[in-house]
Amino acid sequence: MRKNRFQRVVLGLSGGIDSSLTAAIAVDALGKEGVVGVLCVRYSSSESMEDARDLAENLGIEFHVIPIQEIFESYLTTLRNPFAGKRPDVTEEKPPGSNSRQPAHGAFQQFDWLVLTTGNKSEMSVGYCTLYGDMAGGFAVIKDVLNLGV
Repeated sequence: MRKNRFQRVVLGLSGGIDSSLTAAIAVDALGKEGVVGVLCVRYSSSESMEDARDLAENLGIEFHVIPIQEIFESYLTTLRNPFAGKRPDVTEEKPPGSNSRQPAHGAFQQFDWLVLTTGNKSEMSVGYCTLYGDMAGGFAVIKDVLNLGV
């Protein structure tokens, strides 16, 4: 990281175990000053938001909450013609929703920060991670860790 002149790392905190483990490893490797957590809010439950905030507080890392509703709506507006006449379903809603996180995370690269991904090996191997959500970043810390879910 330092060889490539990155100053800090930034990662999405969801309140889940994958992002929590990734954040903990990053703090262990870089110290709390080197890690920034971001929670992109659109459909997040209050419990997920509270868990992400508590994690950041417990780790002592910088934390930002970023509303992404406008980014999501711009995707839907852009895709309006191809989806005309079709009922909204997961195909239309999931990718734009997940993809809306990537611009928020990626924006922090302007500070010479490395974006960490939070997907684990099990999720990546079956395509459960979202390409521009969980998989968007420059380094996958837990890419070789099997599913941590319960």
